[in-house]
Amino acid sequence: MRARLFRKVEGAVDRKRLLALLEGALAKEVLDPRRLSDLREEMERAEARRLQPHYLTSFFREALERLGGSVHPREAGRMEVTFVPPRARGPGVLRQYTRVTFHKDRVSLPGKPQADFLVPGHPLLDAVLKATLEAWGEYLERGTVLVDEEATEPRLVLALEHGVEDARGPVSRRLLYVGVSLEGEVRPEGPAPYLDLRPATEEERRLGLELAGRLDLPRLLEKAEVYAVERLSREHLEEVRRLREAEVDRTLKAVRERLLSEILYWDSRSAEEKRRAEAGKAAAKARAEAARRRAEELRERLRRREEELLRAKHIRSLPPRLSQIIWVIPPLAESPLAPEEEARRKLERLAVEAVLRLERRWGHEPREMPPGWPGYDVESRLPDGSLRFLDSKLALMHPGDSYARGTT
Repeated sequence: MRARLFRKVEGAVDRKRLLALLEGALAKEVLDPRRLSDLREEMERAEARRLQPHYLTSFFREALERLGGSVHPREAGRMEVTFVPPRARGPGVLRQYTRVTFHKDRVSLPGKPQADFLVPGHPLLDAVLKATLEAWGEYLERGTVLVDEEATEPRLVLALEHGVEDARGPVSRRLLYVGVSLEGEVRPEGPAPYLDLRPATEEERRLGLELAGRLDLPRLLEKAEVYAVERLSREHLEEVRRLREAEVDRTLKAVRERLLSEILYWDSRSAEEKRRAEAGKAAAKARAEAARRRAEELRERLRRREEELLRAKHIRSLPPRLSQIIWVIPPLAESPLAPEEEARRKLERLAVEAVLRLERRWGHEPREMPPGWPGYDVESRLPDGSLRFLDSKLALMHPGDSYARGTT
């Protein structure tokens, strides 16, 4: 009995059919090892530059507390929300949460309560974002003054919202950050330039606003918008177009294969029933007509589906819309915090050099990134060829309590 069952199960699996399905689902482009390695490294760098969970955690805690809520740190990367204020409540939002986290790998911990994973679409996070924008969203329109410790000249950083849409609506949205010098030189600022900037002191803000009042702002904005349209928005559009065309071509091929095979089947059935009708078989004429109608319905369905998929290839770029303005200034030399800032910069330099020495001692190949590099300070290649990214952070507390912290 057992042997007979094994024979039946083995014969039930069409291996050739499964392999054909897999081949149809995989991309046809063949990547050479070098290109594959480059692609993997770019993905790792993009992951390192994304908005990290500790930044989101810091924002969430301060926003909820300013709205009147209570949140307390618990296990590493996890928090307990003991009170959600009325301003941050909405459909699906609870009054309190035992645990919440922005770290996917810390949702479940042995012996600890299950945590809510806060991602876009979670009722609590969406409600906090909505309440924060209602309370302080006007400040985004006013702009702000931030300080770049590595800068020697002031510059404008503009956030332009760019969208790509098709006939059915939005397909992709992205913030494009552009920097403009006082001379009108334009450069891309990366995905999140504000992460390496600090708030300005009252004196820095006052002097920065005085200088900003003498800017030819319309001319600088025009240069930034032209650069965004001619370069960054075009790159965004081409990226979306490549992905959309590959998806449409793959779907169109699968649709044609499936529907054409059904059309051929019903055409053959119709021809067969016609021969039977000519031979005098009862009801064969009706079956032939039904098979013919089914084949015609499938042809019409294929035509409509092809038109729909071909229309999906047509996407267009919307004009970039100015969303935020950041006036970035260098630190003031006469600032009363200058000695402390100088000590902080020296400690940061020592921390980076210590990281470089340790990485070399462990047999890695570290590379220090340029000042202001978004996301991390050191890129280190491991013996297996993979990359890891290290960001040294410094906190100045009370005298004698300084510490440096490295993150990967």
